[in-house]
Amino acid sequence: MKSSVIPAPVGTYSGKAWIRPDLIVVAYSPDKEGLAQPIRLWSVRPKDGSLELLPISKDDPQCVLTQWQLPTTLADGRLGLVKACTPVDPNESLTFTILAYDLETDRVEPLGPVLDFLPRQFDWSPSLGRGIAAKSNGICATIAWLTLHELSYLTTVIDDDEGSFRLDEGYTDDNPRCSKGRADWPGSLARRSTGRVLRFTSLGGSGRDGPAF
Repeated sequence: MKSSVIPAPVGTYSGKAWIRPDLIVVAYSPDKEGLAQPIRLWSVRPKDGSLELLPISKDDPQCVLTQWQLPTTLADGRLGLVKACTPVDPNESLTFTILAYDLETDRVEPLGPVLDFLPRQFDWSPSLGRGIAAKSNGICATIAWLTLHELSYLTTVIDDDEGSFRLDEGYTDDNPRCSKGRADWPGSLARRSTGRVLRFTSLGGSGRDGPAF
């Protein structure tokens, strides 16, 4: 297998999507630590590593900080991404929105509702009418279905040698906990012709309680 190194500029790269053989989209900040400058979406030419800022990577006047993250290729060829907004009002919480972006027309459409968590992993059915996303705080984690206007947790029960737990346990309880297990890293939903097959990682009980969202 032949491999090559793309001579891209130094900085922090936090996501990539290979759109076509001659074009990659990356989430990039010139700051080595990724803290001093916001994350934007850039197109990269593999041949020479040249970067060009995508038109979508603009500051939202309703946000004191706008980040454009987690680029991925959608089933219809558009770019999937997450817009993170730190509101101007300090009393409001961060918001995250999964969007579909057409690189040819610059048209942007939401794929799901505004979220209160960063969906670090997400995937969509071939029709883009339904998606799956991971919700995690580093200790507890679960996965949820997404449609344009709604988020709903999976109620699937996982059985293993240590017992069983429901995927939404710790997220819908009055007393949140996640001592029995967690589900994370959803994927492959859009890789099947029907979008009816879902793979994800499930970890059994860790023997410890932790905070949940």
